[in-house]
Amino acid sequence: METNKLSKKENKTNGDAQLTMVEMGEVNHCSRPSISGENKRSGYLVTLMHFIKGNIGCGMLAMGEAFKYGGLYLTLCILLYVWLISVYNMHVLTTLSKKVQNRLQTKRAPSFGDTVENAFKMSDKWIFRSISNNISCSGPSAENVRYSYAKWSELPTMFGIIMFSFEGIGLVLPLFAEIDDDKKFTSCFGVLNFGMVAVMMLNVPLGMTGYSKWGEDVKSSLTLNLPHDHELTQFVIIMMILGIACSYALQFYPAAVIVYSDLEKSYGPFNHPAIWDYSIRICICLVTYLAASTVPHLDLFMSLVGSITCVALTMIFPALSNLAFRTKDKGSFFSTFLDMVTILTAVIGSVTGIYANTTAIYEAFSQNHSNG
Repeated sequence: METNKLSKKENKTNGDAQLTMVEMGEVNHCSRPSISGENKRSGYLVTLMHFIKGNIGCGMLAMGEAFKYGGLYLTLCILLYVWLISVYNMHVLTTLSKKVQNRLQTKRAPSFGDTVENAFKMSDKWIFRSISNNISCSGPSAENVRYSYAKWSELPTMFGIIMFSFEGIGLVLPLFAEIDDDKKFTSCFGVLNFGMVAVMMLNVPLGMTGYSKWGEDVKSSLTLNLPHDHELTQFVIIMMILGIACSYALQFYPAAVIVYSDLEKSYGPFNHPAIWDYSIRICICLVTYLAASTVPHLDLFMSLVGSITCVALTMIFPALSNLAFRTKDKGSFFSTFLDMVTILTAVIGSVTGIYANTTAIYEAFSQNHSNG
């Protein structure tokens, strides 16, 4: 009788694991291409290039305005603080991904969404299971440069822009799943650490130089401050357009995969999966373009997006997933402390950022309406 009970329990566990594998895309109607467009594993340099491209973009051009809102010294400190939290949470995600993969015995490492969802489901605490169910010029400096202080009312906007600049966390697990050796990604001089150092070395000098050059007149994109009648400026703008166009699709790869997978589960299998795939990507691009062109101040829009989505992806979900997964496997006190600090930072930054930016956007709309 005990043998039968054990057999039933084993079958139930295997059945649950197989069901989760189906949900994660291990068993799917349509085989999706890899992020590199190839079926073979990627090497160190290829993965590093994808990682850097995915973490630089429009947010890098807005760093000058982030320094305007926070002052040179304070913004630099907060930028380094957010960078450290982002690197920590990226390592948390890769570790959780391997643990979830080993526990479910899947062939490929799970995606960002699957890692978070299954980490919650594997928790002993009901609150985490409930969450899972509802789930990138030198010259004379400007005179009006603030160095060590800022207005408290402008700090949430600065925080949101900084969060928006760290926009590539959704690519961490897809790249981690495709590299030929896991240690090349997570080691001390691996793709993750080296790539994030490279991203910081691009963001900080660009933001500080832009603010030091134009001061309070710095705009939401540094290219707007350049003299547009100069041929070199036109060349720079064209190169920036091409660079962002190449990285834009890469940054939206995780979102496109998630939306496509959900639609396929509900309405699939599709007769023409490629048409659906391209249509989803086009719609996502159009939505972001319309939102950016409608909001009167691009910096406020980027800060609002950073305060909502980027905070959730970069801070809240990784930290909560780590806490949930460790309800069975007790982790160290230091790791728990870091997770709690991350969540506290995220909640304060998100709430104040949403309030400050929605208020500023409303006032900008009202002012434009009264002037028009």
